[in-house]
Amino acid sequence: MTSLSSPSSKLFSFFVLLALMTSFLAGRAQQNEARIREFQLSSCLGTAPAMPAYYNDVIKIGCDTVWLMNKTRYQLMTKAMDYVLKKDPDESLKLVSQYEQSLKSCTENYGLLMDKYALMSDELSKGNHASIAYMQDVNLNLEKAKLALAQANKNLEDTQKTLARKSKNTRLKNWLFGAGGLGTGLLLGIVFFGGS
Repeated sequence: MTSLSSPSSKLFSFFVLLALMTSFLAGRAQQNEARIREFQLSSCLGTAPAMPAYYNDVIKIGCDTVWLMNKTRYQLMTKAMDYVLKKDPDESLKLVSQYEQSLKSCTENYGLLMDKYALMSDELSKGNHASIAYMQDVNLNLEKAKLALAQANKNLEDTQKTLARKSKNTRLKNWLFGAGGLGTGLLLGIVFFGGS
């Protein structure tokens, strides 16, 4: 007979412990296989009891809203509800009324914001259209100014050509008049002084 302190006994105890832990964990793993939990419309009513869901569960929600809470939070919520209902039953109605007023206020604020957005959007659209019309008018005036400037440049070039031609003609006439005056003066000088 071997004592419990012998090495073979310790090894045997270790394997027994390992086998027990493995079977326990295997059982837990089978227990934690994915299950499908469905929250149907009947589960969404205010009187429906809480439905527990566990690790690896797949949750299909058929309601518009579902609150998922862990066990601690759920217990805290139920204790708070019990406290409120025991302390003053009308307190829950007051809380619901305050919530509805808050929701109504939020809805009204949302409506006001949407109205302001629509007004600002309309004003911005009008401003954009006015700016576009103004820019088109400015572009049209710039085109007219470019055409007027091009015409003024053409007229200036024509005037310069005309002045250059007139200046040339004037110089030619002056030279001819000067040459004619010199020729006349020479002839008169020859006639008066050359015949003596």
